[in-house]
Amino acid sequence: MGPVKLFAYYSDKNTTIEISNFDKNFINHIHSIIPDLQRKQLFILTGDFGERVGIYIIKMEDYFNYSKPIPYKVGSQIYRAAWGYLYNDELIYATDSQIDENYLIALDIKNKSISKLAILESSSIYSFKSNYNIYFSTVVEPKKFKNRSVFNYFSKNYAFNMNYYYLYNFDLSKKSLIKIQSKKKSFIPAGISGFGTYKFCGQCDNFFYIREQG
Repeated sequence: MGPVKLFAYYSDKNTTIEISNFDKNFINHIHSIIPDLQRKQLFILTGDFGERVGIYIIKMEDYFNYSKPIPYKVGSQIYRAAWGYLYNDELIYATDSQIDENYLIALDIKNKSISKLAILESSSIYSFKSNYNIYFSTVVEPKKFKNRSVFNYFSKNYAFNMNYYYLYNFDLSKKSLIKIQSKKKSFIPAGISGFGTYKFCGQCDNFFYIREQG
């Protein structure tokens, strides 16, 4: 696994520069980058396993100094996430784990403590925010395999033995979670059809659009 690089695009100059990187074999990949303009930093969500998985930060003033990402909350699947949104002094995210129980989390940015807001049926990869509402879905995905055998693509050995995926709405202002609907994964293995989940396609007027996968 080579270095994982981070870039910044400057629209006024129409140019892209490399601003930082994770060393070779340090992490698997980056799931998401969340700008925190109030504190002039970036939250970097990384995956997938081991003691280095989790949340890192880069201070925006360090762009031109090429500083390394700083570990913020790492070393546990409870810090592994694919998406997150800032609200007041908290980072709201859902965990993305095939091996540990998954939660909707509120991370207090000031003291770096976490609160488990809800238990989820499985991991979450996709989300969409509209005003004070976060819409997100859980996924039906295979368990963590011990090898890279081609037969894994045909496996129906799903994480947590879960073959349903769910659509949720989390109200940031009320901190209330509503389960909107669920759907059973198709009979086609996830390695072939893709994970069973809802994906978010965008918003128009007062409507947002989703599509089913897998």
